Amino acid sequence: MGMQQGGGHTPPNRGSLTVADGYLRDGYFDEHGHVRRTIIEITGPLTPTSDSMVARAVYALKNDRASSQRGSESGVAYGQLYRFFQQARAIERRYLGGEPFDALLADLAALRPKVAVVVGRGVAPPAFKDFIDTNVTCVEQAGDVLTHVEATRRRPEALRKGFLPHYQSVLCYYKFYTPKS
Repeated sequence: MGMQQGGGHTPPNRGSLTVADGYLRDGYFDEHGHVRRTIIEITGPLTPTSDSMVARAVYALKNDRASSQRGSESGVAYGQLYRFFQQARAIERRYLGGEPFDALLADLAALRPKVAVVVGRGVAPPAFKDFIDTNVTCVEQAGDVLTHVEATRRRPEALRKGFLPHYQSVLCYYKFYTPKS
């Protein structure tokens, strides 16, 4: 077993949600700019190596008990997932209300330390931090190879048409695959 920051142990196959392990490696959009179906639907079993990014996320979030202090319950609490989704949705609402997206990037990046605290307190497993970190990075990097003008358009699109629909799908399927206690 590996060590996690904060002294918790990471099971060897908890299902990593990092780009290095294949999660969102190809981003939210295909070569034509269309949303990849793999970020919004489950097309097979929940496994850490599924082609569906939703299946990978749900698998990891359900099965990672690494540093959770929530007893016999597995993974992250649905309410915790939902609270972070609402924070991301609030950033979208502010953008739609006229705030420049570049001014909102710091608020999006602020999800990282917030999730670190939740994981560090043992309220949620490390897979939740992986999920937030990787998705925030995907939004931030959506315009990295583009001009500033193109990046200004692509980053909000990555949030609105990539991250948020993906997160919503993960929430829905997480609820579906997590029986009531």
